[in-house]
Amino acid sequence: MKESLEALKQENIVDDTGQNSEKVNYTVIKKTQGKIKNIFPVKNQQPVLMQGNRYDELIANKQMLNWLGYDGIKVTTYFGNYTMERVKEFQREYGLPADGKIDEPTKNKLNEVFNDFYKQGASHRRIITLKKNLNRLGFGGIEVTKNFGSFTTNRIKEFQQFYSLSVTGEVDSKTINKMNELLSTSLQLNSHSSKIKELKKKLNKLGYGHIKVTEKFGKLLEKKVMQFQKDHGLPTSGIVDEITLKEIDDAAKFSEKVTYVNYDLSLEEAISIQMNYLSQLDKNVSRNDVEAAFDPVNALNNKMKKFQFLDLTRPNVTNSLVLDQYLSDKGILMNQADSFIRAGNNCDINEVYLVSQSLLAMDDNTIFASAIPVDKYGNITYAQTKAVNDEILEIPVRTPKTIKFVYNVYGIQGSESISKAAKMAFDEGWDTVEKSIINGAAFIGNQITNNWNTFYNIRWNPKQMAYSKCQDERSPVDITWPVKQLDSIYNIYQQLKSYDLYLEMPIYKN
Repeated sequence: MKESLEALKQENIVDDTGQNSEKVNYTVIKKTQGKIKNIFPVKNQQPVLMQGNRYDELIANKQMLNWLGYDGIKVTTYFGNYTMERVKEFQREYGLPADGKIDEPTKNKLNEVFNDFYKQGASHRRIITLKKNLNRLGFGGIEVTKNFGSFTTNRIKEFQQFYSLSVTGEVDSKTINKMNELLSTSLQLNSHSSKIKELKKKLNKLGYGHIKVTEKFGKLLEKKVMQFQKDHGLPTSGIVDEITLKEIDDAAKFSEKVTYVNYDLSLEEAISIQMNYLSQLDKNVSRNDVEAAFDPVNALNNKMKKFQFLDLTRPNVTNSLVLDQYLSDKGILMNQADSFIRAGNNCDINEVYLVSQSLLAMDDNTIFASAIPVDKYGNITYAQTKAVNDEILEIPVRTPKTIKFVYNVYGIQGSESISKAAKMAFDEGWDTVEKSIINGAAFIGNQITNNWNTFYNIRWNPKQMAYSKCQDERSPVDITWPVKQLDSIYNIYQQLKSYDLYLEMPIYKN
């Protein structure tokens, strides 16, 4: 042994104490007659997993053992006695020393056997469980046999792609992990959880309803979840995973509620009435064009066009927090969500429509986007200024004659003149933005009637047609008005974080 150490010292492998001079771990392979037969360095050697300790990497090994038929192992980081006995079974079956420890040879054999069991061409009884699980998780249509065929490979690829795993078609530890996670979620049949109550409330709100709100996940709830998943292009399992839950949460933020109004008038009759009326205004009007715009069916599946059926008489479509977020950069309307919601409730008007009316008025004339200075008679006070081209301009500003500032956020009477709009705000006492929003809403409400409560009704007036079999001459001739309104309100809705969309759909005979 002394001779061996001297030799190692000369090679600068050990120092005078016999210690490793390069701080490298060495393993003595064999000693014969006091001499070292062979020495080689082993770096980053894998730890041996053994009973009585905890290891993060043990979870993947336990999962593989369970899936290979050495099941019943609780998947935790703790290496218990039951796990040790299962490891021994595996080691005996594959000719390894049956010490119950997961050393490197055992890990390698475990991975080798697992990969052979769960890839295309394999045949084993445990594949039956794999196929049942895939069917259960909504990646179905798989014939449950012990053979791993191409159809199963494709289903595994779909599963891996849907859950953002490596798409290999082979069952690796991450794929197993995800399947186990989904199969053990608390949001599936026969489970009990406080989260289930919230889930039921949201599905009821979305129209998958009449579910009794309890903490039990029963057959009816599973059926409703599967219907929701089918409607939204998700794997139809009835299990509420994180993706399904997010879809439900998002859908609940943007619910759609439709009511229907039947008219004693066929679609063909209505189009003929419109043609008789519109041809007097434009001889080049086309029946096909009128039908395309008039037939409600053509707008149903168009995200924007269906807003022409928005019921303007339905308030409380969103909440003040969401609306204030939208109004945060809208000048004098900032922090006025409560005022718009109160105005909507007072006058039975959609509060988003009120916001839209205000923004349109401000776009038409910036004077409505700020305080208007007036004298004691309600006249706007001006100061003169010279423009770049020496033109004299009059600017509304505070002057010695100014006694107060007023607001007319909807621009009421502004189409006639700015002076009339300011005088009206003065006469009505709208000396704050809040007063202008709340009290001015009544004038907006006067424009909306039961007949003209949607942009579609404003443009076509089907109730009048059904009653008199002719078009009402009072209907708006300028069809660009409802189009402009529709664009504005649709754009606002798209920026809201949550809302309820109330639609009123006309139904014609035949």
